[in-house]
Amino acid sequence: MIEKTEAEPDIGGLLRKINRILKIHREECVMPFGLLQWVFHRRFLTRFGRVHEWLMKGFANHADRGHAEAQELYGFLLLHRGQDDSSRSAGARYLMMCVSPERPKVCWQLYQVFSKGDVLGFKADPERAQQYYEMARVAGHPLAQAELPIPG
Repeated sequence: MIEKTEAEPDIGGLLRKINRILKIHREECVMPFGLLQWVFHRRFLTRFGRVHEWLMKGFANHADRGHAEAQELYGFLLLHRGQDDSSRSAGARYLMMCVSPERPKVCWQLYQVFSKGDVLGFKADPERAQQYYEMARVAGHPLAQAELPIPG
């Protein structure tokens, strides 16, 4: 029998635990966001299609309920890893839902979206881009502080 070293995770055991939690929370249809984040950061789990689907549904569920952290994460995932233009557009919409001075990465990303105009449904708008650039700069985003503002 092959013994597992401490560095090797027990994937089967983790999947069984997650499945048990899924059964417990099935009635609520909302997994705890902390659990979703924990699984998301475990690369050995996210390579499974079923786990990936479960994560995306969970993030979407939290984002649709107004959870700003979920909107930010789900928005970035869709915008940068979305498979088509409609996914990228949905990602930008989720980022629009959670934009605030407390989220400089979101401000910077929306500056990029509106300055380039390469996302479906988000045409280039220098005024809005400048607004998000200023928000990102004031919030302390390093790229916003280093880059010159776009001409208005």
